[in-house]
Amino acid sequence: MFIVLVMLLPVVLLFSGCVESRPSTTSTRNSIDPPPPDARARQAEAAIADLERTLESFRALPPAQGLEQQRAIGPRVDATVGMCAGTRFENKAVYYQAQWHFNFDDSCAGVDAMLDRLEGLEKPIFKQNGRALRVQVQLRQGRLITARAKAEQVAGDVPEFAFLLDLVRWHERVGGVIDATGGPGLDGQHIDPQADVEGHLLYLLVSVWNERNAFVARRYYEALSAIPGADCRLVLVIGDGDPRRIRDDLAPLTGSVPTTVILSRSLAEAQALNDAWKPPLDGFTVLLGPQRRITAVELRPGDVARALTH
Repeated sequence: MFIVLVMLLPVVLLFSGCVESRPSTTSTRNSIDPPPPDARARQAEAAIADLERTLESFRALPPAQGLEQQRAIGPRVDATVGMCAGTRFENKAVYYQAQWHFNFDDSCAGVDAMLDRLEGLEKPIFKQNGRALRVQVQLRQGRLITARAKAEQVAGDVPEFAFLLDLVRWHERVGGVIDATGGPGLDGQHIDPQADVEGHLLYLLVSVWNERNAFVARRYYEALSAIPGADCRLVLVIGDGDPRRIRDDLAPLTGSVPTTVILSRSLAEAQALNDAWKPPLDGFTVLLGPQRRITAVELRPGDVARALTH
């Protein structure tokens, strides 16, 4: 399957450094028991713990329901930041807030200010994660030079964030051409959607075909179906999956959007697809225009209509 880093919301990041040691409560003749945490700190701790339990519970929901719940929780995330202000939990709350607005606020309004606030807090917890998110914000804003400089810095400090460099490289490739656009189809025969004379090709790259990624594919299919006269083929490039299940999951899609599936059947084929695409994220998208040049990358379903008309 594709060798990719999966970035999903909610991303509950718990570092060993996040837990502060509690002072001893043992009394001696020469020591004084530390005072109990103040009411505000207790309120903040309870609020952030409750929010994290809720975020974690979304993982167990069916994908459509989980997405709906994630989208609706924004006001609660904002309120949690207010409860945690001035406490040791503020870093975590502000990071979750920035992450939510990046994922669900199309304008990304206020995300830069949220990340500035995170950067200005005293404790280092979540700051590197905030810097990684900043790279993705800058890419969405089209600030490629700034994003590359930040990605190189963050990846140099935290090797786990090396995927950011691949993400930047894909954005830098917009306007260029791509060499390999085909692969083994559902029947095992080689196919190349680029060989067809038609309009756009929207590639969706997923590591494995499962319930979640089937839902993701349906969202892109529905987005294309909602565009009047859209001349675009959806191409699913799948690292690993059961051909029968893929056919069954795609069968209910009754729109007119032409769809092609490229599926690896062996480790060698999966490696070949990975080498050809090098997807930085699971569910990564690449849009090819009629001239087979890359016209957009990392599109969300809501971005597709605008990308096809610009």
